[in-house]
Amino acid sequence: MDSNYVMGMTPQEMFELENDDVIEWIEKNRENDYYARDLYNWFKKNGDLTEGQIIATRRIIKREEIENAEPIDISGPGYTKLFAGFVRIVLVAAKTPRITIKNIIITLSINDGMLKFIYCGYVIGKSDAHGKLRITEHAKDPQIEIIKRIGQDVLAQAVEHGKRTGVCSCCGRRLTHKQSVELGIGPVCREKWGW
Repeated sequence: MDSNYVMGMTPQEMFELENDDVIEWIEKNRENDYYARDLYNWFKKNGDLTEGQIIATRRIIKREEIENAEPIDISGPGYTKLFAGFVRIVLVAAKTPRITIKNIIITLSINDGMLKFIYCGYVIGKSDAHGKLRITEHAKDPQIEIIKRIGQDVLAQAVEHGKRTGVCSCCGRRLTHKQSVELGIGPVCREKWGW
């Protein structure tokens, strides 16, 4: 018996069985996608793909699944205040502010007018004025839960951050005045953001 055959299957058939998601994506996209077409030609010639090709294709599959997923609704009174605060500051101060709550940086994307959520240097999501959050492949459940809590009550989350870290989530300065330390946010930032 030929050692290339296992359970009556060729090595190519075994590869297809073990990587059916990759093969399905290649078949579906090979007519319109150069990368998928190249993978298809490689597979037909060699009977398999390299480990790097498999990993890259699975990343594409995951990214497409995330992009095609329904947006997460993070709307709420807190989100309305947050978005309005960003718009107010951009219009009045002509600069792009940023807020940090629990290591998530929130800023306004000037290109598309969406709020951008950044964690550990990676954009984990963007949301529109209505609170519809589109996550990226870098988003994890704990960060999504924090973003949802921000959408419900941004002030409470900012105050909690300030009390926990001793730093204002809006301006990043150390809270030094007694009232600011007690409130978890400075009076200037509270007024500037309209909270």
